[in-house]
Amino acid sequence: MAAKPKGEAPAKSSVEATVVILDNSEWARNGDYTPSRMEAQVDAANIICGAKTGKHNDNTCAIVTMGGTSGVRVLLSLTNDAGKMLNATHGIEVSGTSDLVSALKTAVLVLRHRMPKEQNQRIVAFVGSPLKQTTEELIVVAKQLRMSNVSVDIVNFGELEANTEKLEKFIENVNKEGTAASHLVPIPPGPHILSDLLAISPIIHPEGVVPGEAPSMAVDANNDPEFAEALRESLLDYQRDMERAAPASQKPAAPPPPVPQDSEDDDEELRQAMLLSRADFNASTQQNPALTQAPPTTSVPPPEDMNDDEILAMKLSLGEDVSLFSQEPTQTQPNQQPNQGNQTGLELPQDVNSLLASLPGVDPSDPQIQEVIASLQKQQQNDTAPQDKKDQNKKDSDMPDGQDHS
Repeated sequence: MAAKPKGEAPAKSSVEATVVILDNSEWARNGDYTPSRMEAQVDAANIICGAKTGKHNDNTCAIVTMGGTSGVRVLLSLTNDAGKMLNATHGIEVSGTSDLVSALKTAVLVLRHRMPKEQNQRIVAFVGSPLKQTTEELIVVAKQLRMSNVSVDIVNFGELEANTEKLEKFIENVNKEGTAASHLVPIPPGPHILSDLLAISPIIHPEGVVPGEAPSMAVDANNDPEFAEALRESLLDYQRDMERAAPASQKPAAPPPPVPQDSEDDDEELRQAMLLSRADFNASTQQNPALTQAPPTTSVPPPEDMNDDEILAMKLSLGEDVSLFSQEPTQTQPNQQPNQGNQTGLELPQDVNSLLASLPGVDPSDPQIQEVIASLQKQQQNDTAPQDKKDQNKKDSDMPDGQDHS
């Protein structure tokens, strides 16, 4: 008899007893898997049990829960009745926390009552909540399962970052040296269906699956091409999800979002428009310098057909300064004294009052008119004082010496 190559797995019987462990803790209420973690497990468990019992008539399955207020419970003992399996998974209580170690030990006790004893022993556990056991505790249980020839498949979903490292160590210690009878299948959340990904996983199709590679489809495309195409697309989605399941810390930081180009274009157009506007304004001011000059502060000259009295009355009624009304300053002749009688009658306040009283609609006692007359008189006094002093000095210099200047 030829010896078997070293490292090759021993021949396995096609008859198998499988215990499915469901995680019905409070974490199973989350809706990150369609439609929820609990319902996704139930659908996947029914597919696994149907696939196992469909391969051989003597294959059996059992259902165990590891959460709830009452702790670990055996919902269904080993059987190949599909109706009992569906009834066992209906209306499972969701509460409490999960206990994977206790559930594994309970599953071992269920497998001891398998009939016939030639059945291979397998446990399929769904882990959808953070494990409270340490890595060392899981390794101890894994070695016990290996000694009892029990294979374990773990469906790691929901809490990948918290459980992946522990479950990897667990699977390494469950598998015997040179064999890969146990599998760890991580499934990240997403729009996919949990049962669809498990249908193409080594949990249902362990034959011909090479460890470390993507599971094969194991479906005859000639019999059902549409189903084969759907499984192929699910396999591609599974591979992409596995790539995205890497920890976020190992991924490079996303670059900052680029600045929208539209805003820069708008700013540049606004800047060009302002420069063109300034250039047009400078060109217009060079052609017409009057645009940059301030408007004159003097009043518009009165019409030429108005006499002096009418002009004065109009200006006073508008409250303007009389000193700005005259268009031409009064010039004195060289030999003419400033205080002689050729001065206008406007120099005397009483003459101005009598003139204003003769005009219709003008009140000489108006405070504004009196204020203008007073300012005019004060200005005339200030203008005549230097001229009087100059005339007096000239008169004194013309007197003969010896005469009294007084």
